[in-house]
Amino acid sequence: MEETISQFDIGTTNATILIEDCNGNTIICTTLAYIEDCDAPQLTCPDNFNLTADENCEASITWDPIDVYDNSGDILTVECDFDNGTLVTTGDYNIACRVQDSTGNNGTCEFNVVVADTTAPVFTCLTMINKCNDYGLPYATNLTFFDSITDNCCPQSISMSMEETISQFDIGTTNVTITVEDCNGNVEICSTSVNVEDCDAPQ
Repeated sequence: MEETISQFDIGTTNATILIEDCNGNTIICTTLAYIEDCDAPQLTCPDNFNLTADENCEASITWDPIDVYDNSGDILTVECDFDNGTLVTTGDYNIACRVQDSTGNNGTCEFNVVVADTTAPVFTCLTMINKCNDYGLPYATNLTFFDSITDNCCPQSISMSMEETISQFDIGTTNVTITVEDCNGNVEICSTSVNVEDCDAPQ
């Protein structure tokens, strides 16, 4: 060749080729070498990770810049399903990211983010519940064990249970353990005492 070329860059290269035999006879031709970029850009997404929802049942999905390599050497812009720093609620999020180089080759990667609710319901258990018996009966019903219950993710879906199912409390003192559970399985437990007094006058 007119110039010794061991490698051809992406794009078009003019090449003049000289062929000579053992007797010095030569022939020359000119050609074009067109090298096409067929390699997709390479992306390295973050590993899967978990986040904990805050007091508003939200979390910000953030990640380090995604590494991109392309043989063109161009600086490429990565686009993902979510913007970095997007605020989301609890759930399982599969995030796909993609990039395209100047010749139309596409590179992709994806990662998974789980936003979980790990916060138990908040309530204050009454330490002692004093109540008169239901009129004419040796027990009391319809007791209130706490003033209010709040939960960061599902305040409308909270269940309450007692260690023993008690629908009526006999006159005297009964110790009870109360379990409160939210919609995501977070549990808070408290113990209290129910003191039922005989408030009926003898007849």
